[in-house]
Amino acid sequence: LQKFQIQNLTHVNLTGCSGVTSQVAIYFSEKCDGLISLDLSRSPNLTYVAGRTLIFPTLPFPNLKKLVVNQCSQLSQINIKADQLLLLEAQDNPNLSILKVQSETLKTVNISKNSKMTDQVLDELGETTPSLTTIFCKECPQLADKKRRQQFPLFSQTLVNKENLEKIEQACERKLT
Repeated sequence: LQKFQIQNLTHVNLTGCSGVTSQVAIYFSEKCDGLISLDLSRSPNLTYVAGRTLIFPTLPFPNLKKLVVNQCSQLSQINIKADQLLLLEAQDNPNLSILKVQSETLKTVNISKNSKMTDQVLDELGETTPSLTTIFCKECPQLADKKRRQQFPLFSQTLVNKENLEKIEQACERKLT
């Protein structure tokens, strides 16, 4: 990666790359201020998308609008600050138990099929993402049932199907270009 002029990259898709580790996410955060879209899905060696140390746990992405980390079997933590983020997809990550996102603009989160997602994680997410309107959380067994979730204003959103998610993604794509 260091041979390329990566500071100019705006869209990166490394889906299925076994060489992708947490260091790759840190590298893009540090070197690509203009990064708009990052897809690290199906990266079996990705363990976290977060800062390097406990002193600096949050990974900054100043212009990122879309982050996709689906089916990363070892991913346990996401801790980012992304001032422009619109969509976060983190589906089917069996070890994901920490989800901390600081974003004034985040509208949609898909955390379906994450067996370690808890109500506490979502409540904390709601405190740091005031624009959040839609959460997909199908097949998250540790979350309270749908009736109880509707008691919380943040979670009175509509849980929609795959077709509607594709429409949301297309709308985000239009905003990215």
